[in-house]
Parts: sequence; structure tokens; C-alpha cells
Amino acid sequence: NRWSYTQSPIIWRELLDRGGKGLLLGGFNEFLEHAQEYYGLSSSMLSELMLKIAKENLQSKLELIEEDQKYLSLINPMHIWISSASNVTAYNLIPLLTSGELFGSETEVSLHLLDSEEKEDLL
Repeated sequence: NRWSYTQSPIIWRELLDRGGKGLLLGGFNEFLEHAQEYYGLSSSMLSELMLKIAKENLQSKLELIEEDQKYLSLINPMHIWISSASNVTAYNLIPLLTSGELFGSETEVSLHLLDSEEKEDLL
């Protein structure tokens, strides 16, 4: 999108159902103007309340990030490196390694596929 906007929050509109490119609306004030013009909606929210909500949102986001990091730290996958991974043997081996039949369904597996640069697009 190559937007250049230095203030926070940044608000954009994206037409997901149509696969359209996002449209930069700007910051909160520009969003309110857009909502007024496009939808006929207005807000009487005071700046103090907006700042309080922004602070609560930031705190919630930080808590979610911390929780995600906690869960990610519990994952300790078995690392399996496969060289010449575009080879038909590796192609047949990969489903066996990831199915849970070999190491059990509780074992996390992290595959690292290696091959030459010219065969990289086959991976």
C-alpha cells in the first residue's frame, strides 16, 4: 500500500468481499469525518475518553502478546532437516513425518526443507 502516515492510530478501509486494495483514511479525526460524510454518523466522545480507551486497548494488546509469547515458549518441536527436499523420496516422506504416526500425535514437528536454489520454487 506504501502509505506514509506518521501519527497513530492509522485507520484504513478495505473492501474484503471484493478483494480491493485498502484505502487510507488517516487518523482518528479523518475517520470521524469519513463516518460522518459516508454513513451520516457522528461521535460526541471527548478526547479524554478517547485517550482512556486507547490506553485500555494498548494494555489489552500487550497482555495478548504476552499470553501468545507464553504459549509459544511452551512449544518445543522436534526439528527435522531434509536435504534435497524436492526429491520424490522426500515428497513421500513428509506426510509420514507430519501425520503423527511415527512420533505420536502429541509431538510437534518443525520441518526444514533444503534444496538447491534452482529447485527452491518446488518447495
